[in-house]
Amino acid sequence: MKPNIFIEITTHCNMSCSFCPSPTLERPRLFMDDNLFYKIIDEIKKEKITDTVYFHLMGEPLLHPSVFDFMEYAFNNGLKIILVSNISFIHTRKMEIKAILQYVTYLSISLQSFNEESFKEKKTKKISFNEYIDLIKDVIETKYANNSKVRINIQIIQNSKVKFKNYKKDIRLLSNNLELRLLMDLYFTNFFKAIANKYQLDYEPVKEQKLNYKNFHYQPFDNVSISTRDVTTWGNTMNESNKVIPAIIGKCDALHKQIGILANGDVVPCCLDYNGSIVLGNCQNVPLTEIMNSNQYQRLKEGFKKGRLYHPYCKKCKGGTNLINWFFSQAYSFYKNRDI
Repeated sequence: MKPNIFIEITTHCNMSCSFCPSPTLERPRLFMDDNLFYKIIDEIKKEKITDTVYFHLMGEPLLHPSVFDFMEYAFNNGLKIILVSNISFIHTRKMEIKAILQYVTYLSISLQSFNEESFKEKKTKKISFNEYIDLIKDVIETKYANNSKVRINIQIIQNSKVKFKNYKKDIRLLSNNLELRLLMDLYFTNFFKAIANKYQLDYEPVKEQKLNYKNFHYQPFDNVSISTRDVTTWGNTMNESNKVIPAIIGKCDALHKQIGILANGDVVPCCLDYNGSIVLGNCQNVPLTEIMNSNQYQRLKEGFKKGRLYHPYCKKCKGGTNLINWFFSQAYSFYKNRDI
């Protein structure tokens, strides 16, 4: 099983979302050194470590001055690229959109908001909600105008019973079916129809019974979808209560299905370790394969497979804020990762 490699090319972000830990990040704001990125890609190809790299962990990838060179280099080395981006930084739209669509296999657009009011949670004055929606439409239009094969998913965060420590009653997340219906009716339904007609696509209208805001997934035509997901506590680090009962047992796909490389070269087990609590080594001076073969790495990996959690950060992640949540979190980890 080859793990996906999450490469954090920058910790900078042009938004400050209320539901994301980025605004309170404890690590320095920086851009990954170009030579470090190329070194990582070279080793991945030489050692056949993975087939897929994510431009994702913290930060907005499109802010990196060399992001398009990075995309081209990874693409030319035979890697699939998954880009997770808010895409709002695209200024010279057509040129940069084409570059993204040329190299990226899967584009996850972090819309997260569902109307102008909820868009305020992103805390940006550089672009309005309507301009943001138009930019997303422009990306989809450009995809079909250039016959690009890239898969695009528009992602929206939905409310859930989970609460996190910076939770406020005025935080606006998608919370009911009516809000989802208004989003589709006002911004997407007619657009999807028009794109289908213009490019002669097999169009699938959204079914009335599927307009459920919880875990909504709609694919109007091939390779374009819009979906919702629960707001997350980022491994119990953003709970409303700081009191977390640590897990005793728990399985995890970290190191089996994913590895994170932070912007300074630190290697972490997963994409939820955003502050680098578990540093397994630094690939600036040590080969990634050497880190992956280290005793610390292998002990954690084997533990995740057997349901043994060795690090306090992992125990907190799989724990809970009350006994019921604590029990089900651990039990669900075994079900979710039963294939490991």
